[in-house]
Amino acid sequence: MYGKVITIISGVALLLLGVAFHLDPQGMGGLVDLSLPTANAKIEIGTFYGGFEIGAGIMCLLFLRSQRALADGLGYQAILYLCSWVARLVGMVRFGDATTIIYFLLALEFVSFLLTYVGWKVESKRLANSSFFLVPP
Repeated sequence: MYGKVITIISGVALLLLGVAFHLDPQGMGGLVDLSLPTANAKIEIGTFYGGFEIGAGIMCLLFLRSQRALADGLGYQAILYLCSWVARLVGMVRFGDATTIIYFLLALEFVSFLLTYVGWKVESKRLANSSFFLVPP
């Protein structure tokens, strides 16, 4: 149950963020001081952040279709959040002068990693011969 709840929350959150970035790239980018002065910039942010997050949200919800997909999907989510956290942390070290929202997002990514990692461990134990990365049983 824990893994399903985490996956539903991740899926819905990613879907909503993706839709928000697609519909209002200027407003969403403005939350982190990202200027989008041209149509190309708005299209790129709306496409990449919007499309990618919508796709990631849909994938999360598809992971709910079976116990095996859920366990593997939680592992994928943990990797996604860990990579985002590491990339943000490296950027903060390289460029410094981060604002409060960047620290909030850093914390959110780390908590998301921990929750999905724990979910992966819990759900993997439910599978007798669980393996990572969707290896057939």
